[in-house]
Amino acid sequence: GAYSSSTDKKTGRGTKFVSRHDDILQAMIEMVGISGKTEEFDWADELLQAFTANLDAPESSEFLLVLRQILRQVALTGQDVLAWHGALSAIQSHFDLCQDPLLGFSLLSQARTMIGEIATQDRAHRQIEAEHHTEQLRLLSRQLNSTFDMSQLVDILAEGKTKLGIPGCYLALYENPQPYQYPQPAPEWSRLILAYDETRQISLEPGGRRFPTHQILPKGIWPENRRYTMLLQALYFQENQIGFVLFEVGPQNWPMYNALRAQISSALQGNLLFQEVQQARLAAEKADRIKTRLLANV
Repeated sequence: GAYSSSTDKKTGRGTKFVSRHDDILQAMIEMVGISGKTEEFDWADELLQAFTANLDAPESSEFLLVLRQILRQVALTGQDVLAWHGALSAIQSHFDLCQDPLLGFSLLSQARTMIGEIATQDRAHRQIEAEHHTEQLRLLSRQLNSTFDMSQLVDILAEGKTKLGIPGCYLALYENPQPYQYPQPAPEWSRLILAYDETRQISLEPGGRRFPTHQILPKGIWPENRRYTMLLQALYFQENQIGFVLFEVGPQNWPMYNALRAQISSALQGNLLFQEVQQARLAAEKADRIKTRLLANV
């Protein structure tokens, strides 16, 4: 490991910790709730190595520096910073191996203070971010409810997803949907009318790109050569099936996505009703013109 050489070359305070490294690491990942050899597993391993090395170099601040870097990554990925108290507790439970328990307690005490401070900062940041998202959702809702033009609605959604920090957004409407009755499957065909990845708008045919619904997205639309996480949300209004939207996950603010789904559903339902009214009006006007010509001929 990155820190094992300092304890291997001489018999010091960290030697016994090196000999039990795997056992302590296993206890750490269980306490934090890490499953499998993930990135978090590597963080725990790195943290334990830094602690062991710090036992032999009391003047070093390597352990706290490594912990700070880990906690920043934990906060950025939306995980629970406070869960890493468990990793410290796992280390502390093996203090019978420590030749200088006072040094170990001092390191862990500083580490727990750091976790508390970063957790507080993370909560404050999340609160500010949540307030920003709420305000953007209010603005987006007003804009969506002010238009009955599908192309304008698509443009508003494209701009809104950027302001909300959502990397990608894909909107599909069902073809000939029927009022839903359980366990009725989704309509067989859909049309993709909006496709944005993290860098650009994907050009689509007028009226959208037709594809089998079970594919979720048409072939060639899925992002390539990178990792991504997608959230699939059904679009509906009461029993009326409308379609679905696929969000590429950005902020891990799950209520935001649910609220956005509801707003999109409502706006699309209003748009569809407006189109029906327009079609009915045009049909009535056409029938009236035919009636007028027939009466004139008579």
